[in-house]
Amino acid sequence: MKVLHVVGARPNFMKVAPIMREMAKHPQEFEQLLVHTGQHYGNGTLLHNMSKVFFEKAERLLGWRPRVSFTYGVQQLVVWYQANDEWARNISTD
Repeated sequence: MKVLHVVGARPNFMKVAPIMREMAKHPQEFEQLLVHTGQHYGNGTLLHNMSKVFFEKAERLLGWRPRVSFTYGVQQLVVWYQANDEWARNISTD
């Protein structure tokens, strides 16, 4: 099963870390992908530094590391939303 974890701010990272750790124990069942939304992100910011620590720890403990850079990921996200704007417009917030 493919699992997409979408996280942004520090509380999200703290919540997803144990979930990813448990799922990593079953690589034959789960293919995980972590998406960092970049909320409050910027070089030199506290979140940037915490994110760096999170990614380093994820690699050390889980053998996981980002497949693409943050900048490239955001660029691809923008391209996807531009190509799928009708889908985004139909999202209900109810």
